[in-house]
Amino acid sequence: MGGIRRGLCRTVFAAALLLALSGAANAERLIPGGQLVGVAVRSDGLVYVGATDLKKLPSPARLAGLKSGDIIRTVDGQTVSDTQSLGERLAAGKAVKLGVRRGERELTFDVQPQRDERDGVYRIGAWVREGAAGIGTLTYVDPETGAYGALGHPINDSDSGVSIPVREGVLYAGELTGVVRGRRGVPGALEGEIVEQAPLGTIEWNDDTGIGGVFVRAAAGSALFPDGIETESASRVKTGRGQLIATVDENGPKLYDIDILRVDANADTRTFQIRVTDEALLKITGGIVQGMSGSPVIQNGKLIGAVTHVLVDDPTRGFAVGIERMLETAKAEAA
Repeated sequence: MGGIRRGLCRTVFAAALLLALSGAANAERLIPGGQLVGVAVRSDGLVYVGATDLKKLPSPARLAGLKSGDIIRTVDGQTVSDTQSLGERLAAGKAVKLGVRRGERELTFDVQPQRDERDGVYRIGAWVREGAAGIGTLTYVDPETGAYGALGHPINDSDSGVSIPVREGVLYAGELTGVVRGRRGVPGALEGEIVEQAPLGTIEWNDDTGIGGVFVRAAAGSALFPDGIETESASRVKTGRGQLIATVDENGPKLYDIDILRVDANADTRTFQIRVTDEALLKITGGIVQGMSGSPVIQNGKLIGAVTHVLVDDPTRGFAVGIERMLETAKAEAA
């Protein structure tokens, strides 16, 4: 992943203390997003991606019982936050106890490091990852508190698929560099870069409804809705016409027409099924593509949710999570 400069993280997090997070779920008017954002997070522990044998020696991690997606949090009770600290605690070659989170469970594994004959370093034969980076779409900013929501789905490790527990993270501006058009059976994607010179805010949580934190940069307005728009409960949304806001060209966020095909107000994350009908958007992207996750969904001038997933067999269709669900998560995480 792209590195996160610790000094920058500290600066952004210090700025975040100046803004209150509480009350986001009670917001009546939000600034809708639609612009691309870059995300960079460090995990709370190390994501165990998989095992690697030490030439002729089998992986000690695999022999001990670790599984892809485990989060290694401690070694002999001491927190590990990066590969360097893990290596330092294995350097003596003594047996260690790994504290691991697997789903909702906290487990302990006894592991005996082995000396890698290629360089003489003691290792446990584990591929681990410290975090992740990528691009997505901003959903909303609360102008009263600075709280924001984005992506509409969690940041997952690309190999293990596990949702990454966030220790610290920074939200950046994103820059669109290209579009891979989606087609049946082959998801498309927005290609972009993280603009590290322009930190927008902190990333303080990562869950099923996306990411959130505090937007600390002043430029949080919307050219489409400069005064913001009201939110609408899923229970009041009807099937029929709607719109989404997305950035798919150099012109920035624009409104595109969709149909809302189905509403399930009780669903956790797949509140709405939607279909892209806008000819301009279909011409550029083929429908919903990776990177559009988090795009605000609007009906009758009110914010109702955010795009989350595409149907691989039909890229014109996908799902959106209700804005109520996103705001409930923001309130719970801020408590």
